[in-house]
Amino acid sequence: MPGFRKHARPLAFLVALICVVPTMSAFGAPGSSDPAQDPPSAAEMEDALTRMAALAKEEKWRELVDQFKDVDFSAWPRAGDAFYYRGVAYMGLENAANAERDLKTSLEHSPKEGWFWYNLGQLYRRQLKKDVEAAEAYKKAAALEDKIGWMPVSATLAAVEIRLSRVEPDAALQVLRQYTEEDLKNLSGSQRSRLLQAYGRTYAAQGREAEAWAAFRGKLTPESERSDETK
Repeated sequence: MPGFRKHARPLAFLVALICVVPTMSAFGAPGSSDPAQDPPSAAEMEDALTRMAALAKEEKWRELVDQFKDVDFSAWPRAGDAFYYRGVAYMGLENAANAERDLKTSLEHSPKEGWFWYNLGQLYRRQLKKDVEAAEAYKKAAALEDKIGWMPVSATLAAVEIRLSRVEPDAALQVLRQYTEEDLKNLSGSQRSRLLQAYGRTYAAQGREAEAWAAFRGKLTPESERSDETK
């Protein structure tokens, strides 16, 4: 199941619009097969995006795809969001080829959206079985979001797991170093523990026993090094 980002608009606002937003067949759109139809207005495009967001939130993947599968969003002001919504819907339907197309296109329009990168990583890992591409997408997702949150921590751990499975501990450590010991103090207990365990496994894979044991015990710096720093 695709991960899904939160939206700034209240749910009540989204639900209220569901009954009044027309489907894309009710008005012209870029790429429409009927040249006599005018392209949608700015208000119609915004209403359509609101509808897509509501359908995605409710995981109504088939309904979303059926309504918007033939629309070319390229000229829309928020094209990245539109391609993203349709991309996650294709993910939900396990149509990996179309999902990849739309998610990659969403990132052409909005390359700094962490959630877009995260779901592309999910697609590569779970459906397309492209671990290297997944690890890179997860790394970018984590780097673009606030470190204190479910998604960046999950993306970091997923990238590390892939790199360790490929016996690439140096690459795994590079991902983990987005989180310093000071960053870890600001995380919840479970998030901090998961990242420290990942540090421990990575150090162990590198043969760095002292650092591995320190991480498993809740610190990134071995006792001997911390003692030296205080002298």
